[in-house]
Amino acid sequence: MKRSTRSENFGLAVPEFESGPDLADFLVESGFRDPRTEEAYNLDVNYTKLLVRSRLRIQKFRVAVGGALGVKADGEDQELDEPRLLLPEDRAAMVERYEFQLAQEASIEKELVNDILPRHPIYQLFFKNIPRCGSVAPGVFIAEVDPFKMSSPSSLWLYSGFSPCEVQGYKMVADKKGDRVRTRTDTMIAADRLTPGFLSPYNTRLRTVAHVLGENFCRGKNWYYLNCYLPYKHRLETSDSQTTMRRGPKSGQDIAWKDVRPGHRHLAALRYMLKMFEIDLHRVWRSFHGLSIRVPYHEEKMGRKHHAA
Repeated sequence: MKRSTRSENFGLAVPEFESGPDLADFLVESGFRDPRTEEAYNLDVNYTKLLVRSRLRIQKFRVAVGGALGVKADGEDQELDEPRLLLPEDRAAMVERYEFQLAQEASIEKELVNDILPRHPIYQLFFKNIPRCGSVAPGVFIAEVDPFKMSSPSSLWLYSGFSPCEVQGYKMVADKKGDRVRTRTDTMIAADRLTPGFLSPYNTRLRTVAHVLGENFCRGKNWYYLNCYLPYKHRLETSDSQTTMRRGPKSGQDIAWKDVRPGHRHLAALRYMLKMFEIDLHRVWRSFHGLSIRVPYHEEKMGRKHHAA
């Protein structure tokens, strides 16, 4: 525990903790709760959801326009063998559109940081105090995750695409009126990857932003969560345990973790780190709303506790 901060929402001094579990314990013991009902909470989140999703759509369109102009997603010029062939007036119009999209993205991010995120208590309590968390990732988590529905960390992992299990697949099927409706099938599909012909079993926006957040933790040296990532990655580098390859020429083969590509081990350790992050988030968020807290499935049902090293 380092210093005291004050929640802008309720005027209650809340100590700042270095870990999610310690903060969650404080919330449970102090009785500090969000006075809003579930209905009032969802009403407050609606504008955040609209703003965050609008920014993601604008970003997707801006990247597409940039590709036509020979510009990378980060704004740098692409190394092209041949320049894009566009009429001068068409290129000028696309450059103007590209710059307009950039300005819109910057405007939304400014509004998120200055006006929208500070009014959400979970941002003040949790996200704001995490190094390299940024503003986009907290906005996406707040917009896409309903703490009232995520009864356990495992349900949050499933929703984020981090649960290596199987679920019933959904498809868009035409009803009697010809309208396409979301329909559950009897086919079991992987819960952590896309299956051709089926709807995504997880929230693609949340998973994409979570992976970007994990990379930020690694590059920005967020040591609290790197202490989950590094030991786990080191264990895989010397592990004889088998993993099934899903892509490439060795797809379907079982290979020891120590023999797979370094990028494969990196992604596995990154997923483990993000799952630990979501355990902390779930514990704090549910505690703040006075909801029950459950441990992950492998601890609650199977009696197994994972260790990074």
